[in-house]
Amino acid sequence: EGVAFLVDTAEARIYHAGDLNDWHWEENTAAENNAQRTLYLEELREIRAEVERSERIPDIAFVPVDSRLGADYWRGADAYMREVGARYLVPMHLYGDASVIQKLREREASRPYRDRILGTGREGEVFTL
Repeated sequence: EGVAFLVDTAEARIYHAGDLNDWHWEENTAAENNAQRTLYLEELREIRAEVERSERIPDIAFVPVDSRLGADYWRGADAYMREVGARYLVPMHLYGDASVIQKLREREASRPYRDRILGTGREGEVFTL
């Protein structure tokens, strides 16, 4: 099991997905992947409910964009941005393939939030927001 965090500070609201993601593995059956997606979307709806209650969207969200998921690397981040949203998205869990960040930006699905995707995947990047 993994954890995810929604942290409030005086300066910012930060979402860190930890290992919460739409883990859509190629070796799983369609039923297993659909069950995983259903659970993930349920968790996102709970997070969205908290965001709506507080009227405070996350300023920055750290969400997996995991190259090990093959063609489905983008699904979890896209679902997060559509269900919950954030001022900025930082892809993580790249597993050595930083190209997935640019691939995510180029996907038609990311059009509504692509200008909010930060980073290149280079180790040690620093952002001032």
